Amino acid sequence: TYLSNSLFAQTAFVQIAELGGPMLVTVVMALVNLSIYEAWRWRRALRPAPKALWGLTVAAVAFTTVYGMVRIAQVEAELEGAPILRIGIVQVNMGIFEKRTEAIEGHRRHLEQSRQLEEQGELDLLIWPESAFVDGLPRRVPLSADLVRQELKSPLLFGGVSTERIDGTRKVYNTVFLTDSEGTVRSTYDKTYLLMFGEYLPFGDIFPILYELSPNSGRFSAGTHVRPLTLGPWRISTPVCYEDVLARFTRKMVREAKPHVLINLTNDAWFGDSQEPWIHLVLSRYRAIEHRRYMVRSTNSGISAVIDPLGRVVAQSGLLTRENLRYDIRMLEGETIYGRVGDCPGWLGLAAILVMFIRRRDGAR
Repeated sequence: TYLSNSLFAQTAFVQIAELGGPMLVTVVMALVNLSIYEAWRWRRALRPAPKALWGLTVAAVAFTTVYGMVRIAQVEAELEGAPILRIGIVQVNMGIFEKRTEAIEGHRRHLEQSRQLEEQGELDLLIWPESAFVDGLPRRVPLSADLVRQELKSPLLFGGVSTERIDGTRKVYNTVFLTDSEGTVRSTYDKTYLLMFGEYLPFGDIFPILYELSPNSGRFSAGTHVRPLTLGPWRISTPVCYEDVLARFTRKMVREAKPHVLINLTNDAWFGDSQEPWIHLVLSRYRAIEHRRYMVRSTNSGISAVIDPLGRVVAQSGLLTRENLRYDIRMLEGETIYGRVGDCPGWLGLAAILVMFIRRRDGAR
């Protein structure tokens, strides 16, 4: 399904993702490519002219384009009347090892840049990235986060580590915390899809000796729910790290949590000055279209961004830069067709294309 990501810049063309996700966009791409292939076969006098296929392809491309243009106008009109959430994103640009060896400096940067944002005007939510606060916090809720936010006045969404003991075993989670304006954590989310070998070792719980063979692997436990974090009347879903590139997982999260906004906290400092942060940004844009929600990305070292419900990047930081972003996002409700039926339209489309291809092949014999 990730073939569709090659068309990320074609805003009108990819709006059908709200009907069938990236799979449906891939179907249209496959149809165009099949038409080109059959035209080549026809030119070589190997098969009859595929007039029906050409007609279907033209119709599919025309529908996709017109649908996208109409939906862009409709969604823009809906955004104009939607409630606003004023957000501030902090990007401190700490190296992957600096975050551990210079934790105090990292925390100081987060606080300093947050104060700068608050001095520029009132905020409804401050956002720090994944692993912004590296010291472990207990898992109980409500929980005072005064140690983290100190004198900040705005509600704070931040990534960190939470710990608990179960039957004498210490469990560690990659957690997102949300405080209210008083500094009390009222809701949390634990990363569900852990990175194999980076955050856990397969069968490591059963065979602990595996961690002796791979001592740098994490020992995180997976979260068990995708419930939303709540800020007043608003529901917020927070896919962590690469969870925002997983279309099916994000769909599950949105179906269960019914969020007004998606906020991704990530730390791409692992990849340095490479193409990965840019690719991560591109992959996340489809989640905004699929569910008609703002996708906010808060990263440690870039690329932080605000993506509107049409998949357009409307605010963006640099890579390996220390900076802040401010933006007024719009809070939307409602469920898309993709949210209800998932990849079914795409699979049906691919099946239809396969049947057409087989019939033409058999007919040419």
